[in-house]
Amino acid sequence: MASLYGGLMVVNAGLFVYSVAFFKSRPPTPPSDAQEKVVLAQDVVTSDVQTLLKSFWSTVKLLCSLPSFVVVCFIFGASPAVIKTSTILLSSMLQKRFTSHTKLNKHAGLALATAYAAYSLGSLIAGHIVTKFPYYKQLVTCCVVALFGTCLLTTIGIACENIYAIYAAMLLQGFSLGIAGTATYELLVEITYPEPTTFASLVGMTLFGIFRLIYPIAGRELLERVGPIASTSIPLITTFLLFISILSVTTDYRRQLANVESQRLLE
Repeated sequence: MASLYGGLMVVNAGLFVYSVAFFKSRPPTPPSDAQEKVVLAQDVVTSDVQTLLKSFWSTVKLLCSLPSFVVVCFIFGASPAVIKTSTILLSSMLQKRFTSHTKLNKHAGLALATAYAAYSLGSLIAGHIVTKFPYYKQLVTCCVVALFGTCLLTTIGIACENIYAIYAAMLLQGFSLGIAGTATYELLVEITYPEPTTFASLVGMTLFGIFRLIYPIAGRELLERVGPIASTSIPLITTFLLFISILSVTTDYRRQLANVESQRLLE
């Protein structure tokens, strides 16, 4: 286990040095016509905290009036936090349920290492997927369905005391979350354009922090008071509600429309 985490540390350090050495802080030109419009429309950046806060709250208030923004923000925050339930509670779930098995801590560690390796793979190919298939709502919906499936598989694995189901659930959970992060961010940018992306991301990250607390705390209470199977119910129910929510809203691809309009003007 020490070799595993030591290897991951070396790889991450190498990637960090590579990114610092070969990538600039920002591209020399905007990546698209739509982004160029945003850059040109921005006023001179101010360091006035009160002005920034006023701009932030007015933008958030405007965006929260859009049902699509609210739904996507909750997906942005609630989906990646699902793995925190596994990270914090999986070993305890196995100890309480898999009474006839041995080396459960080792199994939990390997399952989680598999999840994070799959997450890295999903993140690596996510950029290629969203470039080739820029239908972000469909991608996010597929990721939410996959995430719900992994939560259901975890519940089944715990109920049936099947360690292989746990491994499969963690593998698929990590992979789907790796893709979901990029796809959800792209969808968030589309529906909030031309508002500042930073403000929308901040709302999503705040929700992420909240769900990172809710999942393990509530899960621990259910684990101690009811049992391991019940402790898997919160992410299972949440992902199902996210699936219903994303189907119920209409998402406008505003950034893509701005790019199309710019191309028409050039023609």
